[in-house]
Amino acid sequence: MASLHKLNASLAIYFLFILIQTIQVTSLGTINTSKCISVCGDDRKTTTSDLVCPDSSYNSSSNGETMKTCLLCQSTGTAYISDERNDIYTFLYNQKYTLQTCLFDKPADVSLSGCEGDCLPLKSVFEEPWYKTNYKRPIYEYCNNTGFNEYAGSCGKCLWGKSGSYVLGNYLDTMVSACETKPNASKGEIIKLNQPLFVVPNTTTTDTESSGLSSGAKIGIGVGVGVGGVILLAAAGWVFCLARKRRKARAKQAVYETEQVTYAPPDQAQMQFGMSEVPAEETKKVKEMPVSETGPAVELDGNMRKERPPVELP
Repeated sequence: MASLHKLNASLAIYFLFILIQTIQVTSLGTINTSKCISVCGDDRKTTTSDLVCPDSSYNSSSNGETMKTCLLCQSTGTAYISDERNDIYTFLYNQKYTLQTCLFDKPADVSLSGCEGDCLPLKSVFEEPWYKTNYKRPIYEYCNNTGFNEYAGSCGKCLWGKSGSYVLGNYLDTMVSACETKPNASKGEIIKLNQPLFVVPNTTTTDTESSGLSSGAKIGIGVGVGVGGVILLAAAGWVFCLARKRRKARAKQAVYETEQVTYAPPDQAQMQFGMSEVPAEETKKVKEMPVSETGPAVELDGNMRKERPPVELP
């Protein structure tokens, strides 16, 4: 019976050992004097299997939760051993390595579709190793890279506009901010974050297709809008001129009709200017004048005189 208990205890210990070995322990790089060791993992090294890429994984996986807790701790950490062994250095390195892994080493996790033109030029910057045998790259050396200065800002904005890569855009923005201020870890300074690392808006501004418009397409849209505006202005001017001509034509027609109404025929004009019929009394007087038997008589100065007969010449 005692041997059976020993066997059961041995089997339990064996299965517990196997279980511990199969459980993946997430760990991110940190220094042994940092306050963040307890949340970043005892291994103090970062491997690709420890990293997550999509925004949703930071709240739905153990690796994501560990990354989130560790990076938030390192963002305020002030532990310092040397210029390449301090909380700022490991904070930047963990974000740099995540960008390298998610954008270029495991592109299937986060598609770069629509952001290739802005982010691919950064590949050589992120693939430069920071840790080598007996050598650590100076903390702000990447800031002197021409490609980083030219493309980091636009790549970060493009990642913000895509679904699922907003946190990666925040990582890149942190690296840009560090180059602008270059905080001194030996003096206990920290990197100023422009926004919280893991706060993702409910909706991103654009999706892959809309954010990926080429420069030619944008120029074409601009030209089309400009031409359309010119056509609309020309049409409006034509309508205005046509309406103006019609108003002038109606005004001339109204003046012509007024002149026709005020014009009087000649007979009426004479009547209007004092010409009248002969009075009836004068007509009667002429009719009652006596007529001479020998010839016509005419009235001169009110007296009746007889017209002399014609004289015959020899």
